[in-house]
Amino acid sequence: MATTSLDENGNSLELDPDFGDRYREAFLLKVASLANEAAQIIKLLTLQSGEPGTTNADDRSHQNNQEVVYLAECSHDNKEAWDILKTDLNLNGYQTFPDQPLPLRDEEEFRSAVTGFLTRANLSIHLVGQTAGPIPDGLSQKPIVELQNEIAAQCSQSQDLKRLVWLPKNLHSDQERQRNFIRALQYSYNAQCGAEIVTGGLEDLKSATYRVLKKIHDSKMSSHEQAGPDEQEGNRMVYLVCVEDDKKNKSTLPLRQWLTEQGFEVRLPLFAGDAKSVRENNEELLATCDSLLIFYGAGDESWLQAVRNSHKKIKAFRGSRPLLATYTYIAQPTSIDKEDRIDVGEANLINGLNAFDPASMIPFLHDMTESTQSS
Repeated sequence: MATTSLDENGNSLELDPDFGDRYREAFLLKVASLANEAAQIIKLLTLQSGEPGTTNADDRSHQNNQEVVYLAECSHDNKEAWDILKTDLNLNGYQTFPDQPLPLRDEEEFRSAVTGFLTRANLSIHLVGQTAGPIPDGLSQKPIVELQNEIAAQCSQSQDLKRLVWLPKNLHSDQERQRNFIRALQYSYNAQCGAEIVTGGLEDLKSATYRVLKKIHDSKMSSHEQAGPDEQEGNRMVYLVCVEDDKKNKSTLPLRQWLTEQGFEVRLPLFAGDAKSVRENNEELLATCDSLLIFYGAGDESWLQAVRNSHKKIKAFRGSRPLLATYTYIAQPTSIDKEDRIDVGEANLINGLNAFDPASMIPFLHDMTESTQSS
């Protein structure tokens, strides 16, 4: 028994298990993919038959608390990985978009179709390869891989959409435009907005995919649970962002003690461990905290700017759940930048340059109290 696929030149290729392990694996993948597509068609025909008790695909997804994944169209060199990931997601019960061919000829039609799929998704996954795929006819003249990343980045700022961008290990492109795009994904905020960059092999991407899907599912379950009276009155978590020196010299101690006395749980960043552990801890705190308090003490002006820039991605971790309060607390040592921010009356600024004063915390406490009562 054999089936067929297309090689890199678009020619028909026979997949016969007798040809060797590589062909056997490709054959099994193709069979699994076809079986899944057949199952989806059968379900669709059942729904269209109007049998009692049937619902549409989106309703089934919501009823089962199942997440929807937008698996972005990719260039030909990543097509095999794309097929493997799509089949794996489908076999594990996840609905994947696009579930119909995208209009690749016209840019406006392409943008509209991609946006429509993304508005129904919880997670978008972008496989970046050596080439960028076809270029739809339009003003921007951007390839489809770049266009989909751009649209998803915008959607992540306006809706509860998480993103994964896969840069395979040792990725290199002979195309100057693609090299610039890969570089932008690594260093540009606009290109990587709302995304977690995954490097390494396909298994690394699959691990990241199911980790993020689990986080999305757990967040949904958590938001559906009704908080008890005791939880509504206290135990709000304040994420106090500072540098390690602020913790070592105990400059945050008076503030932390006061917050604890008010019934808040105070959490600091993780300062020990590898880069991945530190990043994941920060993302977890951003996703679960009730308020964000940036302690501008030993950190310099560039540190503050970097923190604020990174927190622009907060929607990627929190979705539609807003923060109750976001403030910057200015502490010693003094600097021209700190004094300037105080002089111009920067919004949501707490002046603690002289010493900790509980009265300066009244606006913060008011925001937390008002938000708690309204919830």
